[in-house]
Amino acid sequence: MFYYVVTYSFDPDVPVKGPFADYDQCWEAMAKDAENELRIDTEEASFNSTLKKDEEAGTITLTNLFMDTDDDVTTWQVIDVPYAPAPDITEAAERILRENGVAEGSASEVLQKLIATLFCIPKPSTPNTTHILRDIAGEKVEVEVFGDKMRFSTYGSFYDVPENAEDLLAEKQMRLTRYQDGSACVEVQKLVPFTITDEEMDDMHEALLTEMEKAMGLPEGEELSSSGWHAGHFDSELDYLMTQEEQAIIREVQTHDAK
Repeated sequence: MFYYVVTYSFDPDVPVKGPFADYDQCWEAMAKDAENELRIDTEEASFNSTLKKDEEAGTITLTNLFMDTDDDVTTWQVIDVPYAPAPDITEAAERILRENGVAEGSASEVLQKLIATLFCIPKPSTPNTTHILRDIAGEKVEVEVFGDKMRFSTYGSFYDVPENAEDLLAEKQMRLTRYQDGSACVEVQKLVPFTITDEEMDDMHEALLTEMEKAMGLPEGEELSSSGWHAGHFDSELDYLMTQEEQAIIREVQTHDAK
């Protein structure tokens, strides 16, 4: 899986964008991000800027040249996070069960019971909340499941947002955090089916980014600097951004646990 990271000589923030299925997709998205930043710096800020691309090395460097102070340098870098899909172990596991005395016709049923025992582990503090291992973005992770649903959150970082962005986003149940350089991060969270695919989450992520931009009256893609999504996480910090119906699902679990 491929990602790209952005580093700044003038800001400790290190945005990460991805995952992308292959290098070409990652490079294309990264180049678009860098070219948009160049446009903002030259056309809107009137900086004297240079942009250097090295597709073979997977790097892009944007330099804003100043006469009386240090130059501002922004660097984009493609990173490859190796992922080797785990082999299908079902057949091998069933063979091992048969070799150890499990009847031919019962091996599959016994294996499923073992999987349920090993990978669906209720936590003592939340006995009605199931924690299940599943693949997300090429990694096997433990996710928190409420009935048949799990948390899904999206964030988008923007170079600039309107002064009244907080009010505009509150109507959409989205949270905005501002930074000293004028940039901002918008977050939103939903409950989604546990069985949702990565492709469906990618589509939902893009739709939510578009919704953020429309709510703030921003041109699509022009102010967006980075974005990402998370799924199945345990952190409840953004639960208040969900709909009343979604919050009720979680409250029902919590009420059941308290009994």
